[in-house]
Amino acid sequence: MTFSGCPPLLVSECPELHLSFLLLSLLPIAHSLLPSYNAGMIHPEPTTKIDPTLARGTILEVRDATASTPAQVVMSFPNNSYKTAFETSDDLEMLRSHLGQMVMGRIFAKARRVDQPQAGGRRIDPCFGTPRRVMGTVVAIDPIANVLVMDAGAPIVLTLTAPGQDAKQFADADFVACDVMPGASFTLVK
Repeated sequence: MTFSGCPPLLVSECPELHLSFLLLSLLPIAHSLLPSYNAGMIHPEPTTKIDPTLARGTILEVRDATASTPAQVVMSFPNNSYKTAFETSDDLEMLRSHLGQMVMGRIFAKARRVDQPQAGGRRIDPCFGTPRRVMGTVVAIDPIANVLVMDAGAPIVLTLTAPGQDAKQFADADFVACDVMPGASFTLVK
């Protein structure tokens, strides 16, 4: 068998074949320079039904409070590659004992004005860092506490703060979006 008219085993005399072998020989080196596939792997959502207000996620990091920032827990959630930082008042050593493990808890945030866009998807913005904007579907409403629970890739308990806005204006499965005030928090459910 020949390649572009080159007799077999004469790679040096066939520039096309020589280039192919050169590129193939560089693959192990190029692969070692890429980030690990496990580091960016998205884990599927567990199928066990739980309370729709509970967020199921993996604790990636626990940060001590500093002079300028409160204590934080960095979480990832199934079906995405988010690394979202939330304030926490939970015991930091207890949270550290769950590093790398999937846990359940509640995410709380204060919503600025909640809008109903015509298009979009479930998400927390930015994907890395503290939440500033969330989009998703309403999964629960508490009109007495003026609270919506939104599935934004993870359930978020949103307290409505915009003047004249009331939780009873919304219904289950409404698609909503809002900016959130600084201070979104995570509380571990024991």
